[in-house]
Amino acid sequence: MLDVALFVQDDVLADQLRHTLEGMGVRVARYDVLSNDATLWRSRHFDLMVAHLTPVVLNLTSTFMPEKCAAQRVASLALVPDQHMTFAPDLLDAGFDRCLAISADEAIFCAVVRALTRRRQGMMVSVCHYGMLSFNHVTRQACVAGVAIDLTPREAQVLDILLKRVGQIIPKERLIQAIAPDNVTLNTTAAEVYIHRLRKKNQPRPAPRSQHQALRLLPAALCGP
Repeated sequence: MLDVALFVQDDVLADQLRHTLEGMGVRVARYDVLSNDATLWRSRHFDLMVAHLTPVVLNLTSTFMPEKCAAQRVASLALVPDQHMTFAPDLLDAGFDRCLAISADEAIFCAVVRALTRRRQGMMVSVCHYGMLSFNHVTRQACVAGVAIDLTPREAQVLDILLKRVGQIIPKERLIQAIAPDNVTLNTTAAEVYIHRLRKKNQPRPAPRSQHQALRLLPAALCGP
């Protein structure tokens, strides 16, 4: 069963949305405000967040972006008063996946919910875990101990290749061939550089030794000196 967080202050609208969502077989949890100190909903894992944005809360960049950077990357839908749909580009830039005018009919709302939750489910299937390291093969976002790390496109490509071959010894020459088969300027030194950068970026904050097991993948993934 899918879990949806509903952020609606208006009781009538909240009841209407809950009725529609539950009719789709969705489990709904309602919260009044999308705010920085909302520890109750931040601690839960949702497949979709639906927020009714009144004019006084349309600027959500500072409150919403931290959630979009979280490892779970929850899909999000903003319901906006018709007269304020001009804010839709700002909301999308702030991290929302879709914006709908509040006047949109039920069929459109349900179709958007299905589309967003399908994408969420596909992303979750594509996430692999190795110790404290998690990596989404679709978005190529990596996290260590739940904290997102910044990777260059090439670093993400290398990590994607290694995690698809966990337990295998990959010669550096084969890794370079997988990275860029037509690029004759890349050599085994480049492979060593990418691995070094990944190991450095994958260093978690000071933690018990057991939490460092994610780092063992990278040096073992390559053979040779």
